[in-house]
Amino acid sequence: MAAKSCIFLQMISIALPVLVLGILGTLAIAAKGTAARARMTPVEIRTTTKIITKKTIS
Repeated sequence: MAAKSCIFLQMISIALPVLVLGILGTLAIAAKGTAARARMTPVEIRTTTKIITKKTIS
């Protein structure tokens, strides 16, 4: 039993940081994706600037 538990602990110690890094990586990719999407929509930026200019003129 002792040998099996040691192997299990080793597996956990290897798997945990891999999982954490994987989660962090996916979050970073998701954040980059949303940032890229925000940059990729000039139409939205134009509409917001139009609204702002209309409010400032009136």
